[in-house]
Amino acid sequence: MQEWKVGSLLVDGGDELVGSITETELTREVIANGVDANTTTVKTCMREPIISLESSDSVVEAVRLMKEKATRHVCVTESGKIVGLISVSDILRYYSGVR
Repeated sequence: MQEWKVGSLLVDGGDELVGSITETELTREVIANGVDANTTTVKTCMREPIISLESSDSVVEAVRLMKEKATRHVCVTESGKIVGLISVSDILRYYSGVR
């Protein structure tokens, strides 16, 4: 995450994406509990299932879903296939005109 300057990653289970992990989960589940990040597995603190909406859904729907699911990141799908990810930061940048 630090290398790519992103706040979340999708977790690949081999044949499909099985969850996501965010800076928040890492902070709450690992660092705040004094757990060794070098030995803790992603599965231990990833969020399941993946939260998603279709690319044709509105930004308002994305915000509603983020609020309902208490998350700052939502996968974007087209015909059930993940094509991207939208975050609270993406929405704020878009509406503020900051790129």
